[in-house]
Amino acid sequence: MGKGLKLKLSDYERKSLINFILLYVGSSVFLISVIAFLIYENEERNSLEMMQMKMEHFADMQGEEIIKSDMKKSKEYMLPEVSEYEVALYDKSQSLLDGDDLKGIDFAKKAYQKDGDWYYLSKAANGHLGVEHIVVKKRGYDVCVQDLRKDVILYWAIAVVFISLMAYWLGRIFLKPVREKIDTIDEFIKDSTHELSTPLTALMLSVDALSKQAPSKALTRIKLSSRQIADIYHDLTFLLQLDQTAKIDEEIDMKALLEERVNYFTPLAEHKRLEFILELHAFIFMMERTACIRLFDNIISNAIKYNMKDKKIYISIKGKNVLIRDEGKGMDKVEQKQVFERYMRVEKNRGGFGIGLDIVKQVTSRYDIKIEINSKPNIGTLFTLKFP
Repeated sequence: MGKGLKLKLSDYERKSLINFILLYVGSSVFLISVIAFLIYENEERNSLEMMQMKMEHFADMQGEEIIKSDMKKSKEYMLPEVSEYEVALYDKSQSLLDGDDLKGIDFAKKAYQKDGDWYYLSKAANGHLGVEHIVVKKRGYDVCVQDLRKDVILYWAIAVVFISLMAYWLGRIFLKPVREKIDTIDEFIKDSTHELSTPLTALMLSVDALSKQAPSKALTRIKLSSRQIADIYHDLTFLLQLDQTAKIDEEIDMKALLEERVNYFTPLAEHKRLEFILELHAFIFMMERTACIRLFDNIISNAIKYNMKDKKIYISIKGKNVLIRDEGKGMDKVEQKQVFERYMRVEKNRGGFGIGLDIVKQVTSRYDIKIEINSKPNIGTLFTLKFP
């Protein structure tokens, strides 16, 4: 591939490219396979017809020579030596008169295949010189068919390889302008998040200091809003770094980390009069701490965001499964299928960018964590994380 097509692909782009190649190659291979099969069938039929015509013509020529010999008062006819065929002459009693002794002839058929050889029977001699049957045998017909099959498979394989390379090349060409646009957006987000870092830190420190000096409801709301902005900031920076940094996994106590994240979200939950119900036990899993925090934070923040006031959020660990359940508005089947799509928001007026559950999906995929959603409208949503 040319230098201009060397792209560093994200997981989404890589999956899109793979899906495009599979669809393109799959449909093309299916079409080529059908065409190859039809060509093979047609060539085999034409080859068989041509061979039968030649055998019939050869038998007819021998019949004519036998008739000529009989008319010349010859008492017998000597078959010519032919390398292409084995030939035998039989009388009415099916006894061999001349030629090769061909065993097991089926005199009831005009043409048939047996043990990879092809037989053609003719009565062109019309009984002259006592010849009732002229039998022509073509050896190795199955070898010819096998050679034809090999040729078709070879050309089919070459076509598949060519189409696969073409699909890859086309996919990279199509992705190039998309990649350039994404790079532009990523640069903008990277610059924006970098510029936000300092004022956001200053804002949160100032709010914490003011809350200690003169706590008030207004400051509490500002503090909670600052935390929500900080969470969005952390999500954006995590997304930007996800495909650019190597994983540095460590042993994480899921019980301790969940308790830490619940403490972090408790002020926001209390603001909505929500209560956390915990049923946790310790288990260790190797993963990146930041990825684990983003995984839990996005599910817990959604549970707070979409829950009803004066309700509960249940967080439990069963074996190696983490369950997070709310008593909120829930989702229908269509929403459940779309919920992990980037920029997808169940309710547009709830705020956010729709990247939280996309991060959850990427983290679970990265660590082979199986995620399940069980949700019913107006009842609530249960997220189950099954750690390997």
